[in-house]
Amino acid sequence: MGLRERLSLARTGVADDPAAPVVPDPAETSRRAAYEQIKLSLHRRLIEEIDTARLSTANTAASRQQLRELLGRLVERENPPLNVEERRRLIEELEHDTLGLGPLEPLLRDPTVDDILVNRFDEVYVDRGGRLERTPVVFRDTAHLIQVIERIVAQAARRIDESSPMVDARLANGSRVNAIIPPLAINGSVLTIRKFAADPYQAKDLVGFGTWTMDLVLVLEACV
Repeated sequence: MGLRERLSLARTGVADDPAAPVVPDPAETSRRAAYEQIKLSLHRRLIEEIDTARLSTANTAASRQQLRELLGRLVERENPPLNVEERRRLIEELEHDTLGLGPLEPLLRDPTVDDILVNRFDEVYVDRGGRLERTPVVFRDTAHLIQVIERIVAQAARRIDESSPMVDARLANGSRVNAIIPPLAINGSVLTIRKFAADPYQAKDLVGFGTWTMDLVLVLEACV
């Protein structure tokens, strides 16, 4: 089954399809909205107190530590109605929004994820071992997704706008990125990230899988 067919199945909500979306719980949706409002408010406070643009260009261990300390003080001062775990998660997500790729950071760090596919700001899939799964990951809104796309493109010394709405780039870790924004993307901005395995297959692995033969290995080695 192709990617288009699998995504189509996911949208129909077929029960035995692991990619099928879960119907959101209204109470959970309300809690999430309140949490996002708190996060947005704290992010505005952060912008008022620090040069986030300069900080994001100095993405080092020291700058991350500086940012975490500042966020900890902001959370303590604002004292939002959140429990300890929610406050920890809030600081982590704000750090990702400021120095990383926002809600995609956990997926980028997950060694079981091969591909990340963002179809809309609220529709994110991953490919794990050839199996497509819809994730609970969402962006705040379309503007938030475009902000992340622009950060990726800027790091690759590229640009993306209405006159150049599609860009291919690479992340610092070598992952391949393709981003498309309106007007070329008619249903919202689209982002795909193809990750590279930390321990890639070697020729001996492909022979062991039966994908290659030793004769083919010898031919390829001679060609190279």
